[in-house]
Amino acid sequence: MKNNQPYFLVIKRQAISKKIEWTAPKWKAISGENPVQTAKREIFEETNLKENLLIEKWKLWDFIISFPENSFSKKVTYFLFEYKWDTDDVKIIDSEWYIWVYNWLPINKVINLISYQWLREIYRKWYMIVMNLNE
Repeated sequence: MKNNQPYFLVIKRQAISKKIEWTAPKWKAISGENPVQTAKREIFEETNLKENLLIEKWKLWDFIISFPENSFSKKVTYFLFEYKWDTDDVKIIDSEWYIWVYNWLPINKVINLISYQWLREIYRKWYMIVMNLNE
């Protein structure tokens, strides 16, 4: 929160399609992890945000994303976390070679950067959730 407005972490990365995009941190599960453990681990790996300072606020939903042009689908779970520390903690880690830039942005800037309609809708829902939690 900054000036009573939520700021969201977005990353700039190269997708599998080679397209450069702004998106939310994403993850793949390791055997034995539950979805929250996976999310926290991957957020740490992609941004260096400490897992123990990520507070789960909301599980938005599970849904299937289909990519007809590539003939595959995947199940995605999105969470809203609050980070209980200074935002300067974010660092792009060299091992995550496909991520170049990150930024903490207010909702209007996030919506302008994100190219996928379904992800813009998720950010809008996160925004509404945060605003309702802070009333």
